[in-house]
Amino acid sequence: MDNMMAKEVPQFLMGANGLIGYESNGRQIRLISEINQIAAIGTPFAILPGDGAAVGMFFTGTAGAFTLSAAILANAWNLLKGCWCYLPANFGGFTYPAGWYWAVFSSDTAGILYNTTYTSGSPIRPTSPTPFPGNLTGWLTQTTAEITGPTGVAVRGGSMGKNGALKSHLRGLGNATANKFYKLYLGSSLVQYIQPVTTGVNWEMIVSTRNQGSESLQINSRQTTPTGVGNAGTVIVSGESTSVDTSVDQTLSISMQISTTAACAILLHADVSVTYGA
Repeated sequence: MDNMMAKEVPQFLMGANGLIGYESNGRQIRLISEINQIAAIGTPFAILPGDGAAVGMFFTGTAGAFTLSAAILANAWNLLKGCWCYLPANFGGFTYPAGWYWAVFSSDTAGILYNTTYTSGSPIRPTSPTPFPGNLTGWLTQTTAEITGPTGVAVRGGSMGKNGALKSHLRGLGNATANKFYKLYLGSSLVQYIQPVTTGVNWEMIVSTRNQGSESLQINSRQTTPTGVGNAGTVIVSGESTSVDTSVDQTLSISMQISTTAACAILLHADVSVTYGA
């Protein structure tokens, strides 16, 4: 009798990607180990340099055409044949709002800026960007404030479980001037931090946020320079532990910042995934 089979209606368990298991007689049986990609950001985001006088971005007076006083990095333009560039308010001699504007580089020191903007959600590559109606002129005065780049990406509540992880694989560029900062947030909480060394202008890193047997307690990657997998240090800072409630929906965002107006920070790619851990 113990080996007899009986009919029973199971309760299916659903994940962000569909069926992941079922529950029967109070037991949860997982069919797969769920790894869920939540963001694949392929269009670059760039904060270009500009001191307002002699260094950085300068508009040449033909629609959105611009030049740079020096190359960001030799051959970098081949990776920027379409990118979102941050411009502070009232750039180019007009009262345009601050934001991320589409740009296409044609060489290491030249390109065209368009009046097409990014605000939130999965970034796309515009097929027909809108030219500026007037001729932009003058030197750019860039901001050194922290700027939110890719944003509005949903991390579903419960997708990490009590022991899961949020992993981010990022690729970036910059010039060998001053410091650049990249920060990843869940809601308003900073969970992942990258500060490449000043001379580390061409970089690629993996960082993570991992639940510690609780959906509201995390350990994060090292947040002192150098950051990322493969680096080691001797101190622990407060940001390496957080208490974000991952049982409810959170919004993922990535911010960028430069320490001086002569610096340049570029996020080339970001691939973010969640691994469920029961």
